[in-house]
Amino acid sequence: MSFPFFLCFESPSKVEKMYCWPLYKKTSFPKDNGFLYSIIWPFFKYGKGPNARRYEFFPLYGYKKSENHNIQYFAWPLFRKEKNDTESEKRTSFWFLPFYYQTYQLNKKDNTEYKKVKIWPFLKYTRNNQEIRKFE
Repeated sequence: MSFPFFLCFESPSKVEKMYCWPLYKKTSFPKDNGFLYSIIWPFFKYGKGPNARRYEFFPLYGYKKSENHNIQYFAWPLFRKEKNDTESEKRTSFWFLPFYYQTYQLNKKDNTEYKKVKIWPFLKYTRNNQEIRKFE
């Protein structure tokens, strides 16, 4: 290590090499055959693996996808979209500015749905498939 000019870290699960940090960093994941490049951190990131992809041009556009999780944003923090799909739950969320938020959640085990809309500071609305609705 001779920070900030060069740094190398190796473990069984990952290898990191940084040159003139924050200008360039490469992270490799040998077991998963994946990698992540960071150039002029945190503005440009590119990564790829067998079940994951990542592109970021912060704050203009970002996309992260893994096996059961997706995040996408435009002009952060103005627009953001997120999806989770696991064995027990499915969730979708959408943000517009810090003022509008919408989420949908499905519990796959008991088939319960839950929806929520929030327009800050005026309205908060929640509903589920058991006909429970609430305005706040």
